[in-house]
Amino acid sequence: MSQTINSSSFLIYLAGFASASILFFARKVYKDGLLSSIITISRSVPGVQSIISAEQKKLGSEIGSMIRSEFKFLTIDYEELPKEGLSKDEIFRKFDTLLKHHHSFNEGKAFGGIYHEDEELHDIATQAHVKFASTNALFPSIFPALKKFENEVVRMTRHILHGDERVVGVMTTGGTESILMSIKAYRDKAKKERGITQPEMIVPVTAHPAFCKGAHYFGVKFVIIPVDPQTYEADVKAIKDAVNRNTIMIVASAPSYPQGVIDPIEEIASLAKKRNIPLHVDACLGAYILPWLHHLTKKWDFAVPGVTSISADLHKYGGGPKGTSLILYRDSSYRRYQHFTTGYWAGGLYCSPSMTGSRAGGVIASAWATMVARGEKGYMLAAKEIHKHFVKLCVGISSIPNLKLMGKPEACCIAFIAQGIDTFKIADAMEARGWKNLNRLRQGVQIQVGHKNSFDIDKWLQDLSECTTELKNNPDKYKGMAAIYGMASKIPADAGIIEPILEDYLEALYE
Repeated sequence: MSQTINSSSFLIYLAGFASASILFFARKVYKDGLLSSIITISRSVPGVQSIISAEQKKLGSEIGSMIRSEFKFLTIDYEELPKEGLSKDEIFRKFDTLLKHHHSFNEGKAFGGIYHEDEELHDIATQAHVKFASTNALFPSIFPALKKFENEVVRMTRHILHGDERVVGVMTTGGTESILMSIKAYRDKAKKERGITQPEMIVPVTAHPAFCKGAHYFGVKFVIIPVDPQTYEADVKAIKDAVNRNTIMIVASAPSYPQGVIDPIEEIASLAKKRNIPLHVDACLGAYILPWLHHLTKKWDFAVPGVTSISADLHKYGGGPKGTSLILYRDSSYRRYQHFTTGYWAGGLYCSPSMTGSRAGGVIASAWATMVARGEKGYMLAAKEIHKHFVKLCVGISSIPNLKLMGKPEACCIAFIAQGIDTFKIADAMEARGWKNLNRLRQGVQIQVGHKNSFDIDKWLQDLSECTTELKNNPDKYKGMAAIYGMASKIPADAGIIEPILEDYLEALYE
């Protein structure tokens, strides 16, 4: 028996030692479905972790080299302040030189998180920002106009989202801050009112990573639940099974970023209401477009009993300036827990409604100007035009042999996967043709649809079809990010292998 145990141990160790170099081989073997299991087992074998770490560093170094190559045209001109300040003309000449490198965006071949190209609206928003650039919403008594703007942006948005006069909100710097605020509010509410000291949140795997970030920041257990493998909607039964006495919130998306699918929010809300658990709907993508897509039958906003908060990004389909989002609550009993207040400070009493202290007045004024300039009719027309492009892309992608849509996209985003072809290499092939608007998912690739006349849909679909055919005939062509994303798609999310590589990527950006 002892000899058998020793032999088994040796075989396990040998297998583990061999798989320890998994990152070295991953770019070649990531199609092997055993990869996930091998990594999970091998990490516990003595000596394996050090080899994995070495391969992580090697891959991180390679990514660093890729970043440096991509941005080799950038030079550091100032390690210290210039002795004499630059003139306005000198500064703007530098701007013009650098803006030339934004060619892929200017040519309509990159998305870049910019959702519209309305020059008139952009001009209004820019001028509004300039007028209020030197204001600060931290001091409403000094800058009362900002109080008016913010309150009216909240009220207009709550009306769009079928909220009554009890619905309240706060403007934030973006969707991530809006999401973080909801987690903070629900954590504190649960602690004070229910005595929960080990909070948990239930989050579909398709929800935005800001929820994971918030869980990390605020010490909330992140409970991931699966989605239906065919529809990509959150699994309501899995949510029900995950609920326990420590659950402080449930999350749903309208729509989800990966596949553009709206979760079954009416069902989830019914469950949440019965269990007296807050339900947050992340509508950072959908808040300013879904209300005008009347063909959609799913209900998802404050019209649904049980929905207690919604995050809504004005700087996406709302047409607002970057750095404008809202977090809205069913009533002020939730929002009160978002605030930060303290009386200990030697500098006096202090309070703030969100993460930041000072809040730039320019973007608040610009957001207000955007909404009143567009009006109901403007949002309706924009939604109609965007959805026309959305449908054309869905039909076009579906008609290309070997490509399959992931689920039934409903708005904003379209995800697809290749059959018999490396999906990630399609993104590399499209990028080689200048297209930088395909986002690589853990499984599949995705395109976001905006209000952009510069985006040539017909040319994009033609190139996509040609790239798919090219890779079918020559599968070994293109060696960009495909290997890295292919490897990542097979590694367990909680394996702790990918994160250090991503840290290296971030560090390389700041070199």
